[in-house]
Amino acid sequence: MNFELGLDSGSSCGCPPPPPPPAPIPVPVPCPVRVPVPVPVRIPHHVPQPYP
Repeated sequence: MNFELGLDSGSSCGCPPPPPPPAPIPVPVPCPVRVPVPVPVRIPHHVPQPYP
């Protein structure tokens, strides 16, 4: 009965239901930025190179 009365009072009140409490917005925590180390573009050593 309490459940039905709660719904009745809420719907027959004529006022909009109270807005839900604002949920905490998840703030994106910046990860530690890793500075990209400049890698020299070279042929990997494990790749056999054809020598003339």
